[in-house]
Amino acid sequence: MLTTLIPPVAEPLTVAEVADFLRLPISEPPATEPDEAPLLAALIASARQVCEQALRRRLLPQTLGLTVDYLPDVLRLPCGPIRAVLAVEQRDVSGGISLIPSDRYIVSGTRMAPITV
Repeated sequence: MLTTLIPPVAEPLTVAEVADFLRLPISEPPATEPDEAPLLAALIASARQVCEQALRRRLLPQTLGLTVDYLPDVLRLPCGPIRAVLAVEQRDVSGGISLIPSDRYIVSGTRMAPITV
């Protein structure tokens, strides 16, 4: 299961850019955003997420977590591009978690494979 741990810090478009494109009226001062700003912000985020799922790529930097039931010889990661793998953890039958050292696996493109000695 893929989960977003830390979302992008900003969206690819701002509310002001979308409002300008849609020719929405700007609220009276002191507000500078249209009345529909919360809706536009939600639609921008939703559109990015739909595109990321369809493309199987992340459009903006973010931190993701992946949980799998077992570790195959080569694990194809469900999205890319991969900048870094921060940690690989393994859960034993008693529920304990152990960290797998980074010298025990390699990441290439969207694949991760263990290094066997």
